Amino acid sequence: MKAWLFSIAAMAPAVALAHPGHGTQGSLLHSLGHGGEPLVLAVALAEVGFRVTGIDVDGRKVRAVLAGTSPIGDIENQRLAPLVASGKLTASASYSVAADCDALFVCVPTPFDPNKTPDLRAVHAAADGL
Repeated sequence: MKAWLFSIAAMAPAVALAHPGHGTQGSLLHSLGHGGEPLVLAVALAEVGFRVTGIDVDGRKVRAVLAGTSPIGDIENQRLAPLVASGKLTASASYSVAADCDALFVCVPTPFDPNKTPDLRAVHAAADGL
């Protein structure tokens, strides 16, 4: 899992390089979900200068992020808190905040059943919410 999270976080500088200046000019990115991979990606993008809002239906995760407290073990509070305090990273339980974003990353669970068929209910719920 750590290698996968690292590879996602490693994408953030590539995104910033592919769009020079966007990070410093306030591009607004949103990620649906604030669990493992989405929060790692959100933090990495905020660290390279993007403003990021995480959207999650789990109010506990939203409240934790807004308090600068990581709801996952892969992100330390001392890494998250300054991003929240600076306004680079925020969270919401409302899909309505997605209306003004420049890009949206949908990061929701798609577990496999015994036949290796992904459960797409969370993807459909995210699409319905948008």
